[in-house]
Amino acid sequence: MTLALWQHPDLPTLLAADLTKPAEAAWGREFAPELVYGRHAGPARADARGAAVTVVFCWDGNENEWLLPLTVRAADLKRHGGQVSFPGGLIDGEEAPRDAAARELAEELGVTPELAWLGNLSPQFVYASN
Repeated sequence: MTLALWQHPDLPTLLAADLTKPAEAAWGREFAPELVYGRHAGPARADARGAAVTVVFCWDGNENEWLLPLTVRAADLKRHGGQVSFPGGLIDGEEAPRDAAARELAEELGVTPELAWLGNLSPQFVYASN
C-alpha cells in the first residue's frame, strides 16, 4: 500500500529536509511559477510592510492524515476581506517574522499551540497589498 504524502506519519521531517535544499532542487518547487498574480519573489517596493504567516500541520490520529488549518478573513476587512489564508499578519515593530507568525497564529486561532518549527519558506512580495 502506498501512502499519500498527507498520510505519511513523518511528513514534518520530509518537509524540514526539503527546506534545507536549494530552491531549484526542492520537492514541488519546480511547479511554482516565477511570477504569479499579485506575488513575485522580488524586489519589494521600498515602502513594503513586513508580514508573516504560519503553515501548520496537525496530525489527526483518527483519520491518520495531516490537517492544514486555514482561516477565513472577515468580509469587511479593507485588505484581503473574505480570503482563505494561512494564519498570519503584519510584523509589529522590531518583531522577528517567526515571532509575528506565532503571535498571529495564537490571535487568529484563539489558542497557543505547542509548535515544532521546521524552517522558513522563501520570502514573497505581494504587490496587491504591499
